[in-house]
Amino acid sequence: MRRRWRAPAAAVLLALGYLLLTATPAAAHAELVGSTPPSGAHLDRAPAEVVLRFSEQVTPVTGAVRLLDGAGRQVSRSGAARVPGHADWIRLPVPPDLPDGGYVAVWRVISADSHPVDGSVLFTVGNAQAAPLSGVTGVTPPGGTGTLFWLVRGLGFAALALFVGGLGFLAVCWPAGRDNPRARRLVLGGYLASVATAVAALLVQGVYAAGRPLTEVFSPDLVAATLHTGYGVFAVAGLALLAAGGGLLWR
Repeated sequence: MRRRWRAPAAAVLLALGYLLLTATPAAAHAELVGSTPPSGAHLDRAPAEVVLRFSEQVTPVTGAVRLLDGAGRQVSRSGAARVPGHADWIRLPVPPDLPDGGYVAVWRVISADSHPVDGSVLFTVGNAQAAPLSGVTGVTPPGGTGTLFWLVRGLGFAALALFVGGLGFLAVCWPAGRDNPRARRLVLGGYLASVATAVAALLVQGVYAAGRPLTEVFSPDLVAATLHTGYGVFAVAGLALLAAGGGLLWR
């Protein structure tokens, strides 16, 4: 009996480890606490760069930190990056030949809790006085992307609850039920759904974080960018735990 109990119990522990790895921490999202130049500033000459300072460590989203002119055209040519020694600072180089006018730096970054936040910083150069692009607030994803992101996350936790709950019930409360075909199908269904939603969440995270449409969910660049974030590392570790739990479940 002990040997028959060990595999389901170990699978439960591995599944719980996956839950702890992929659960979103209950922490506040990153907030912009300051910028250089400050939002609303009137400058005599163009700055060499725009520096954004946040309340915690952030990761810039590729292509989602941009400088736009008063007509909404992108004028920045170099990508944004962290400031060395300051994981909570993001710098965006500004072209040296920037003409007088109104400009807005729009940004979208990933908080330490894996959630994206966005916003904008407005400033004018030279004799320009009008506030540029006052309606711009940041880089936001299409509505369907955000809805699918939260739907996949919710279904993933429901599937994992079915898998872990079913295994725990069979391992502790009803050991004889492990030979019941319906019970086995229920646990197997929870396991397969957990794997499917974990992979889907990893893919959708890329377009959700970057504010891109769902048609780019399989983009290699977005998948690679996700794998290089803390969320991606934990998600891959979670999938490895699910794979190990599946092997024990098979035994």
